[in-house]
Amino acid sequence: MPAEAAVTGARAACGLALACRHSLLDRLQGGRMLVQAGAEAWARGVSGPARSDTATVYTAAAAVDALHGVSMLAVAIWPSHRRQASASAAVAFLFAVGDLLVRRTDRPHLLTTVLLMEV
Repeated sequence: MPAEAAVTGARAACGLALACRHSLLDRLQGGRMLVQAGAEAWARGVSGPARSDTATVYTAAAAVDALHGVSMLAVAIWPSHRRQASASAAVAFLFAVGDLLVRRTDRPHLLTTVLLMEV
């Protein structure tokens, strides 16, 4: 659970920093990250028992971050946005990896179950 809290806290801190910037795109991304961090904290049951399956929550968070990263790579095609979009994609992919690393593994993953059934 400390690793999950660290990833969620880092996402909230990044989101807050972006939400305080002048660029509308930064503020929108910061808002998304704050909402996502709030959803993760709520699902984990920060002040009580977990409200949902955290593996599912962090897998969904990784998917959201990966989609954002891919969309930023598409935006990086334009030279005027390349630097900011590339940095945003890198941060999104790092959060996606972090989400996948901290998700609980108390339930076997569906792909693992299917592969084991074939053996």
